[in-house]
Amino acid sequence: MNLKKAVNREEALDKRGTCLSQGGCFKPSSCKSQQKVAILIPYKDREAHLLTLLSFLHPQLQRQEIHYCVFVVEQLDDGRFNKGLLMNAGFLQILNSFGHFDCFVFHDVDMVPEDDRNIYLCRNEPTHLSPFIDKFGYRSHYGTDWGGVTMIRPEQYSKANGYSNMFWGWGREDSDMEWRLNAKGIKAIRPINEVNARFSMIPHEHPWRFQNEKFNLGSAAKMTTKEKLMMTKRERSSWDGVNNAKFRLDHVVYDKLFTKLLIDIRRFEVEELQVVIDQGQFLNHIFYQRDILQSISKLSQKKMKINQTKGECHFKTFNNTYLDPNFRLKIGEDRSGYFAEAVAEAHCNDAGQACAGIIRDRGAASADGRDWILREKAILLTPDEYRFTTGKGHSSGVPANLLTKMKICQGQMSNVYPFLSTAKNAVYKSRMRLKFLLPLTTSLIYRDIVLFEGWPTGFSHEYPVEIRPEETRENLSFSFQTGEFTLPTYSGWYTVQAKISDRFDQTWFEWSFQFRVDENSQEAASKRLQYLQQIKEKLAKYKEESKSGHEHIKEKRALMEAFSHGKDIR
Repeated sequence: MNLKKAVNREEALDKRGTCLSQGGCFKPSSCKSQQKVAILIPYKDREAHLLTLLSFLHPQLQRQEIHYCVFVVEQLDDGRFNKGLLMNAGFLQILNSFGHFDCFVFHDVDMVPEDDRNIYLCRNEPTHLSPFIDKFGYRSHYGTDWGGVTMIRPEQYSKANGYSNMFWGWGREDSDMEWRLNAKGIKAIRPINEVNARFSMIPHEHPWRFQNEKFNLGSAAKMTTKEKLMMTKRERSSWDGVNNAKFRLDHVVYDKLFTKLLIDIRRFEVEELQVVIDQGQFLNHIFYQRDILQSISKLSQKKMKINQTKGECHFKTFNNTYLDPNFRLKIGEDRSGYFAEAVAEAHCNDAGQACAGIIRDRGAASADGRDWILREKAILLTPDEYRFTTGKGHSSGVPANLLTKMKICQGQMSNVYPFLSTAKNAVYKSRMRLKFLLPLTTSLIYRDIVLFEGWPTGFSHEYPVEIRPEETRENLSFSFQTGEFTLPTYSGWYTVQAKISDRFDQTWFEWSFQFRVDENSQEAASKRLQYLQQIKEKLAKYKEESKSGHEHIKEKRALMEAFSHGKDIR
């Protein structure tokens, strides 16, 4: 099965069949189907994958003569994906608004069935429909016996309390659900025609900005959020699931191929956001109405006001600056650069959030003059000579005419927003205005981590958002600002990854910004390299540290207590 060529909408419509009704529903006319099946596809920013999947799925289900409807459950906001909460929201909304369904199929958008003999009808036990995937060489037991494409009766889903609502990013929510089913004595089985249960996975990459945690707050020795969640799956299972899924149905779209449910899972929206560096002052006129803001951001010497209204992408130019080279974006099968700047920009725009910008790097480009290279990782760096080495570790020197063009897309919070002016001191603070969409059940906390020249410094900050959950209500506006955070000052690029989260470290809103300190001294470069060496040594020490069994037990007990309920700890 060749999935490298994307299917366009016209091709998907041509393959949908003549009897598919508006909203993506089909009822066979030649027989009475045994069940009415809801195909639920959790979705965010994957239109090409969705069209490819449906061009195969609709014909297969119709050949199986199944009475079905396809529901695309789309996350409305631009933040980190929450597949579990979307599936819970879709499950509840479908039952409440679209009548009874005997069977629910939870279908990843990148999983394409290969064989008609893999039947989409529920059995007495939940079924793992996708045990064999091409990406894993069609090996059985590739890490989980639940996930990808699964099939379950609604009463079984409710008994297990559905998926957890707390897994942001990707991964582990399926393993958590597998545990829930087993804990309720509901054993998942393989399909009837197991040997034919083969799927092809559409190749894709996750944007760097929304990848899972590599370094937790302050220390690589700390557990990641997902490790904490997996350690407390028993404690959470009774209160974290379909029984406490909070969401708003924004609107419904009845498409020719599917019914789309636009789901808003946010607790609040950020009406205004401003960042100040180098002991600057906040803009007095920060609190404009949203529709007045037109530009990507309002920039002054030390202030940045980020506009969240969706708009066009454009490129900011940084001379003698480098975009992190750990990722060289691959568009299709083309790993080479481009001759023309405009062509490289066009390809970067076509790649969406996966492309952070382009660089002109004549030292790394091919001999035929294709100097413009796409980058995935949105971290600006100082072009120190050690970054430009050959395969044998010899320096090739800083490329001539090195230039970076960073892509900034208006309203996309996956951007890492750069300050255009330099600072003398590594000092910053943030100010926000929130508008609550749903009442909170637990308090909010500002958290951040700091990178220097792309390396985790070990510096992190927490600052309470001073509003109690019981004070929040729908449409309430609330303003706050953080304290002023001071870092060791060295010449180079600082990147701050900030978020508003709760006591469980769930990320409800996140943003990133970067600024450059210019020390303007002859010793600046050597001081920067010495500091980077200290950071690397500290990071190596963190990785070598191992906690004693006693400390591990104490931490686990504290986690179990903290996750035993979903409200604030008094």
